[in-house]
Amino acid sequence: MPSLTLQEAQRRASLITVSAYDVRLDLDQGTETFGSTTTVTFTCREPGAETFIDVSPVQIESVLLNGEPVEAALENNRVVLADLAAENEVVVRATMRYSRDGSGLHRAVDPADDKVYLQALSAPADAPRWFACFDQPDLKAPFDIEVAVPQAWVAYGNGAAERVDETHWRLATTPPLAPYYVTLVAGEYVSVTDEHDGIPLALHTRASLERQLREQAPEMLEITKECLDYYRDAYEIEYPYGQYHQAFVPELPPGVGAMENPGCVTFRDQYVFVGSISEAQRLERANVIAHEMAHMWFGDMVTMRWWDDLWLNESFAEYMAYRALSEATRFTDAWVNFGAARKSTGYTNDRSPATHPIAGMPAPDVSSALQNCDMISYAKGASALRQLAAYLGDDAFLAGVRTYLRDHVWGNATLSDFLRAMASASGRDLSTWSRAWLQTAGTDTLRLDVAAQDGALTEVTLRRTPPSDFPAERPHVLDLTGFTDGEVVLSEQVELKQPEQRISSFAGATAPAVLIPNAADLTFAAVVYDEATTAALPEQLPLIPDALARSAVWAALDNGVARAQVDPRTALEIAVSSLPSEQNASILELVARRAGELYCDLYLPEAERAHWSDRLADVGHGLLATADPAGTTALTAARLVARSSSDTALLRRWLADEDRPEQLRGDTEFGWAVAVRLARLDELDAAEIDRLAEQDNTVSGHLSALSAKAVRPTAEAKEWAWDQVFGESDLSAEERDAVAGTFWVTPEPALVQPYVERYFGAMKDLSRTITGFSLMSLAYVAYPLAVVEPLTLKRTRAAVANTDLPAVLGKVYTDMSGRLTEVLASREAFPALSGVPA
Repeated sequence: MPSLTLQEAQRRASLITVSAYDVRLDLDQGTETFGSTTTVTFTCREPGAETFIDVSPVQIESVLLNGEPVEAALENNRVVLADLAAENEVVVRATMRYSRDGSGLHRAVDPADDKVYLQALSAPADAPRWFACFDQPDLKAPFDIEVAVPQAWVAYGNGAAERVDETHWRLATTPPLAPYYVTLVAGEYVSVTDEHDGIPLALHTRASLERQLREQAPEMLEITKECLDYYRDAYEIEYPYGQYHQAFVPELPPGVGAMENPGCVTFRDQYVFVGSISEAQRLERANVIAHEMAHMWFGDMVTMRWWDDLWLNESFAEYMAYRALSEATRFTDAWVNFGAARKSTGYTNDRSPATHPIAGMPAPDVSSALQNCDMISYAKGASALRQLAAYLGDDAFLAGVRTYLRDHVWGNATLSDFLRAMASASGRDLSTWSRAWLQTAGTDTLRLDVAAQDGALTEVTLRRTPPSDFPAERPHVLDLTGFTDGEVVLSEQVELKQPEQRISSFAGATAPAVLIPNAADLTFAAVVYDEATTAALPEQLPLIPDALARSAVWAALDNGVARAQVDPRTALEIAVSSLPSEQNASILELVARRAGELYCDLYLPEAERAHWSDRLADVGHGLLATADPAGTTALTAARLVARSSSDTALLRRWLADEDRPEQLRGDTEFGWAVAVRLARLDELDAAEIDRLAEQDNTVSGHLSALSAKAVRPTAEAKEWAWDQVFGESDLSAEERDAVAGTFWVTPEPALVQPYVERYFGAMKDLSRTITGFSLMSLAYVAYPLAVVEPLTLKRTRAAVANTDLPAVLGKVYTDMSGRLTEVLASREAFPALSGVPA
């Protein structure tokens, strides 16, 4: 289906102003379809002109324009509205279909109890799948929604819900909303309610998670209240909606953690944890809560005019969320998590051949905008805003934000509007800064050239090198910090404005064991360490007292491995030496996983993986021996052992819930992690997996069983998995991702090599029925990155060159060709060892 173009949107916005929506839904018509009646009132600046309304139905029953029937001839899911009056009312009655890909109005059945749950995701262009609308960000209007539901159901949405009778619910009129922010949550949901500062609060989830919701609600509500207060004070604007509901819903599209629907945020229900919870998991959930809430002001109340300014929504929410967590909650080290979890993915995206500027990337239509919904728009954009706050000073930065919000309240804005507000508040012209940081792609490389004599520094020069394809003069505000045996021995903050800058204050100082540029992780750059620092890291990194500096080191190592500058074995050696003493939960959990899944299982040749996997398992055992059995370190350590160990006797005992660490006894989620590892080692057959699934009929158990079946290293298992993902299965998008996520995992690449060529044709076929976030996520998850061969790269590039390829797939393949090129370059630079390590 053709996507709405910028030109079409501009023409429609210049022609009409939408006054109000009234949406009536009948959700009691069966399991496949539902009734939708939408009444839209709008004005037209050119009476007699025509426009179109967006609707994607099974069937249109009728269309009335100003009381007169309109021929409901659908073309590209549009109905033409001709001969408009100055004041207009259009009524569209249609039959719609429930989705299975998480978008539109999605219907899920919980296998635990067969209860039904609906959730509506309208972004980026799926609102017309459940109501007729003028679907573009700058045509905002108030919404009234009424729904008819089965007797046992509840219904919630953007406006406060009122139960009219046993089968009817009415939602209060909203402030002006863009259609892509409209949501509905309906079904047999259970709730926890509260109130803060006069704002009604609620948490909702499916009934089978009620116990977990009630146990975890106090923590989630505490974060909610702290962030509401923080944003109110930071923005100097009261919370702008009548309620704040957070619904943890089944089967959001893979890759979508949550959606910032005003007044009713929807989250993946995996954030209501079913197993033991590590501190890093709690921080991740708190960050998602804070991120979506930041949008209530920045994105919802003031909305981008068009999708080329998606960064205005996402970069700012990313930045403000970590700021709120670190300043207003117990997660005072949230920026460490940002560096360890989010920034590393931003660097990966920015190294890709498909890299793009943070802002100003052309979005000729809505589908092209989806290509920019990556960690450049999130993590790199947040890093740029962090730099802007350092560049302007924090008071001027916040003043500019407040000006921007006040000037565009309930309206739409652009990059130029944002820069104008920041310049007005700070008195500084930001055009040059914006061109370099926001409107030019690529990551600068920062390198320290260090000369020393007799243990003293004689010359230290900081050099900045922009990527050759994207030259820019980016200023960087950062620190240079030297550590020796855990002590800070020198430190200085600098503003690097030139390609190189001598640090004269360091001359004559005792040379530190390691000299770390960007130790406070304030800027976004690929840092290359001098040889002495790199050589000293295995010994010195565990001693560095500042978690932010340790996180920054790991970011530099990630970039170094990806750029074939650091041997992945060196990164693994540093991980093995530093993880046993790592005290920060985010670094411990994320580096432990990255060491196994990235350095070991991707960059190393197959013959060397078992050695390093066993060494990582030994790290986990060592941590278990010394950690508090009920603490988060023990939990992370046990998970590391479960992912890495080849001790099948131990894994069998853990699967049977014997000899487990104290807090993991009875933990079915941990049991599934063990089961997946056993299946990967070909120590668990399909029948055993089915028996485990019968004992755990939850959603998480079902998804884990799919992953365990797909990971088995047999021809039969791989053929079954392929058919589940690409055949005539009725799996949801979430279930397909669970299968695809372990399909390529195998000790013998020959087992899956025949599927590499099939992947590209199969994805193109699926793109006819799966779109948007679900298509993008599956394309990434199912890509054959594990088959590290030049032929895989050749086939990927051939697919990119196909002019008939959907834009979303082109983006994915270009990204993944970059990843594969990096791995191939690393293996060439650091070839397989002549003998496998013992």
